Amino acid sequence: WPLTADKYASWLAATHGQCINIFPDYETFGEHHWPETGIHDFLKHLPKEILKWENLHMATPSEVIAKYAPVGEIDVPELGGTVSWADLERDASCWLGNTMQWAYYTSLKRLEPLVKEAEDEDLVRIWRYLQTSDHLYYMFTAGGAPGEVHSYFSPFNSPLDAYVTAQSVILDFENRVRFASITANEPFLFYKGVGEKYYTGIMAWSLKGFINALKKVEMKSIEFHNDRGDLEKWAETSLQDRLLARQLRKIRLSKIKGEELRKLIVETVKKRFNKLNQLTQTITKYF
Repeated sequence: WPLTADKYASWLAATHGQCINIFPDYETFGEHHWPETGIHDFLKHLPKEILKWENLHMATPSEVIAKYAPVGEIDVPELGGTVSWADLERDASCWLGNTMQWAYYTSLKRLEPLVKEAEDEDLVRIWRYLQTSDHLYYMFTAGGAPGEVHSYFSPFNSPLDAYVTAQSVILDFENRVRFASITANEPFLFYKGVGEKYYTGIMAWSLKGFINALKKVEMKSIEFHNDRGDLEKWAETSLQDRLLARQLRKIRLSKIKGEELRKLIVETVKKRFNKLNQLTQTITKYF
């Protein structure tokens, strides 16, 4: 003591190895250590002191990965193996330790394909905001010292209040996403034949996603589903759109093949989407 920027930089320069990871909590600077301790001045001068050494330079995780070859493997299972600095357990229980947290987390993950198919920058941005770990942190229900810390930082009166608020936002957001992309009850999976081995790996959860999928999927898949009447069945049973189903049935009965078939189906579906999207915007502006 005192730990100065130049002293710390000299320690880094004398450390062996290819990479030194420095990842303190943001709250270290100003919360755990108040400005009066000199922590902010330490941060201010640290980059300059580090760059004085020829064997030291700054790098992002991606840059480190690109520069150095792997030297080993660390197995970190999603359940029961996640390592963190949180609470006493040092695992993921801080964020995924009760049913409320899992319910919110599952709802958020389930929205991923719908949000991405919507192709709306604002919706993607909001979806990412909802992934902020603080939302889950505030739902923590365990007691003891960790519980006191969670409560101290939470703006809510209780974990239940945090959950109800976050889940209400998720439900409202999901409705907005579904309206934006005209989401179906079940996804349409594109195959080239009967059986799992013929699955193309392409699926659509919404009418908007369906349009994009039709543009890139193999022609063989479109003809396979068109001949079987799968397109019209999905429109009627999953999208609940009888008008579109009739239009797709008409295309099937026309016996058109090849790229002309793709073009006609895409144009038909796109026209229907634009009409429904216009109606949706007219209705939702009153909410």
